[in-house]
Amino acid sequence: MKKLLLLAAVCLPLLSLPANSYLPVTSSVNLKALDVQQSTDWEYLGTTEYYRFTNERAGNGAIYVKVIGNKAFYQIRIKMFDSSFKSFKITEGDYTIRGKKYNAKFSATIFPDGAQEYYLNL
Repeated sequence: MKKLLLLAAVCLPLLSLPANSYLPVTSSVNLKALDVQQSTDWEYLGTTEYYRFTNERAGNGAIYVKVIGNKAFYQIRIKMFDSSFKSFKITEGDYTIRGKKYNAKFSATIFPDGAQEYYLNL
């Protein structure tokens, strides 16, 4: 009986805490470290052309890969019209667009037309 009361005395204060009170405090230092972790260690693979859904060539981009736990993650980095560079996540798959086959795609707002799907071969 004493063990049950002791267990209840320990658990009761934990149950009365707000739901998010157990989360670590997030600071700008932590967020910066997370950003560095997500943006570093990418290995450059080369450049490739990417195409619109019409099979019209839309541009060139630099392909990067990051391997985490035997799984490869890809991204494409594209020079935008304002001379800045943006990175977009690449999704692998089998895509046939108007008779042409691609093995990857990404979504981006590159042109003033709004967000579009772009296709490429890795």
